[in-house]
Amino acid sequence: MPVNWRDIPDDELLNYQEAATGQTARYHRIMMQKSIVAIDLLKSSVLTLNETIQGIHKAMDDHIERLSNAWKQAQEAQDKKSKRIYWLTWVIAVAAVFYTWVSIKSTLAIIEGTDIQRQAYNLQEAEFKASHPVPFGNGHAK
Repeated sequence: MPVNWRDIPDDELLNYQEAATGQTARYHRIMMQKSIVAIDLLKSSVLTLNETIQGIHKAMDDHIERLSNAWKQAQEAQDKKSKRIYWLTWVIAVAAVFYTWVSIKSTLAIIEGTDIQRQAYNLQEAEFKASHPVPFGNGHAK
């Protein structure tokens, strides 16, 4: 029998059928020790897994916070843009009204100027006809 308990194969431990109390007790202790080692390994694995999960959780929280901040900044930028577009729309509307008013005034001034020119022309025509009478009725020489 090997002296080091780690050198005893599991099959020999599990299939031992002798009635030797000392040997059975030894195998029992070896199985308990193997159970303790397995539980310690499991505990270590669980602790490592727990640390990994906590790291992932912290990384996710940091990522969510960064995304939340980016979302807030994007929302603030969108709000500013919306306000600017709102006021720009009002400026364009006022400019359009002003342009229309200027166009109407300009058109009225053109119409008034045309009327003044027409009146001046009619006055000049009347003066010309008065100063230059038509000699033979219809204005054609015979």
